[in-house]
Amino acid sequence: NLQLDLFTNGVLLTPEQWQKLERVHQNIAMISISIDAATAETYKKVRGGDWSQLMENMSFLGELLKTGQIKNFETNFVVQKTNYHEMAQFVRLCNSKNVQAINFSPLVDWKTWESKEFKDQCVWRQDHPLLPNLINELRSPELSHPSVRLGALASYRQLALQNNEM
Repeated sequence: NLQLDLFTNGVLLTPEQWQKLERVHQNIAMISISIDAATAETYKKVRGGDWSQLMENMSFLGELLKTGQIKNFETNFVVQKTNYHEMAQFVRLCNSKNVQAINFSPLVDWKTWESKEFKDQCVWRQDHPLLPNLINELRSPELSHPSVRLGALASYRQLALQNNEM
């Protein structure tokens, strides 16, 4: 009765690799893919990897969900300076791939960047010059889709919807 949640970048989760997991298919409760981009160009900057292969794999997983072969299919998008402008586009992309849940979260300081560079990526900071652009992106109607989970960014969306002047 063991249930597994698969967290992956999705690039190697091809139909062939999926078949190799056949003995545990019934144990997979969720597949969660971290992408952080809605375009090949941004994906290359943020994550690297093979965008075309990822899109093929997402289509495959979306079909598995549609046919009931997997139970849950979700994606993750860490919002930062490099990608925040693609949030609405990411929702459209995920919806076209039958993704059930689209998770957005702000960048967390794992000490992988210098402090100054990390701060520059945090577009939700009150003192960030791109905060008004993020607020504008958060006004996008796509972000009200039932599959979208804004988490820690939900209060920014509320602010965006309440204050069209920002």
